[in-house]
Amino acid sequence: MTIKIQKPILVVGVSISFLLWFWQRIQASFSQIEEFSLWALIALGIVFWWWKPKAKISPPEVKVYTPISKAILEKTVNECQTLLNQLAIEKGITEDLKAELEGIKTSIVWENSDILDKEVKCAITGRKKAGKSTLKKILESHSSLSKCNFNFRETDIFVNNLEVENQEVKINQCCLESHLLLFVVNGDLTDSELQVIKKIAAYNQRLLLVFNQKDRYLEDEQLVLLKQLQDSVKLVINPEDIISIATSPTEIKVKKHQKDGVIQEWKEKPQPDIKILVNHLQNIAENEKIALFLSTNYRQLITLKSKIKNRLNEVRKQKSLPIIEKYQFMAAAAAFANPVSSLDLLATVAINAQMLVDLSNIYQQKLSLEKAKTISFTMGKLMVKLGIVEFSTQTLGSILKSNFVTYIAGGAVQGVSAAYLTRIAGLSLVEYFQVQEISIKQSFNQDKFQHKIQAIFQENKKEIFLQNFVKTTAGKLILDNG
Repeated sequence: MTIKIQKPILVVGVSISFLLWFWQRIQASFSQIEEFSLWALIALGIVFWWWKPKAKISPPEVKVYTPISKAILEKTVNECQTLLNQLAIEKGITEDLKAELEGIKTSIVWENSDILDKEVKCAITGRKKAGKSTLKKILESHSSLSKCNFNFRETDIFVNNLEVENQEVKINQCCLESHLLLFVVNGDLTDSELQVIKKIAAYNQRLLLVFNQKDRYLEDEQLVLLKQLQDSVKLVINPEDIISIATSPTEIKVKKHQKDGVIQEWKEKPQPDIKILVNHLQNIAENEKIALFLSTNYRQLITLKSKIKNRLNEVRKQKSLPIIEKYQFMAAAAAFANPVSSLDLLATVAINAQMLVDLSNIYQQKLSLEKAKTISFTMGKLMVKLGIVEFSTQTLGSILKSNFVTYIAGGAVQGVSAAYLTRIAGLSLVEYFQVQEISIKQSFNQDKFQHKIQAIFQENKKEIFLQNFVKTTAGKLILDNG
């Protein structure tokens, strides 16, 4: 089957390639110089990219808990509904997601009068042997907190280094089910604890850091530890939300002198020192209750929105893969018919531009041909800078040389390389479009795209995949071109 190239931008791009090829043919005596010049320019480009100052990668943005307004919650509900409608239009499964959205909408309380009898779910977590269980029992038995309708539960969100993904699931689940979270420590924070706190804060979870067992330290030491805790979490927790307590104070020796001169000695266990924490919890219940509920609903909506978008992306990816495959064989056919190593990249860029237009339509990020051409050239330069062009030519060429049947075709290396570059570009565009907001005009972010293309390249450079890719692509090229 012969591949037909019908779209204008492809015709123009490939035509330019043939004109340049013709010009090179009539200047055959300079062909070696021109080819050397191309690779010299590529090498210089790589060297320039390597030595230029690298942009510093900014750390993830973290911030102190911010109450969610009713307007933001309504907006998020509408965004979920819009995504669901779009998923239905694109023939995706929506029933379970619709039910989840209705459940969240039913649980939303807009007025304080609607939450008077509702429980404030308060999770208690933190390091081992910090006194979490003891704190839970004391808080549950405190009469003033019972009137506030708190529901305390202990939860463990810590895992070993081999279960990092499982920890993300635990943190997410805890934040979805809790209006308030107490993170208990009995000393300065470890790095792993700090990272967990930042992940919790990223969910906009109302969070208190509770420094327990303060009685084990001298007064000066307590002040030092409290200051260290405040400095460690200053970006995510306000100082007033860092509270020192003693749930199980150390026994103290008591002496009593009798009238007859006899001295009696015994040990007494002081009452738990949690008054500041109890007062703080009461204040939160009285002044922030509706905000706690709205924030929890917001987290639930954001998680649901992500689920809907992931399912929508699955549907769209299934539509995108055949398009990518179609264009990668177009690129292969164009380069195979025009086996000039200095021109295959130009044809690939032209084909990638039309592929970009088609993929952008699937993801509702509609682009004009002119904009697509600009982005396509940007992708081409990125591939040179990242060494993908050189890799595709050398590695795929090496694989072809080991297969004499396919290597005898003069343009096989260029054809397979062009197909590979188009595949990398197409899959990277899919990954890039998947994280964009629907129907919002956004400029092409080269840095974000570069991260996507690097990840896709790593996934598509494994030897087993490359062997199969070369076999399939080269075989189709030779078959189609007889």
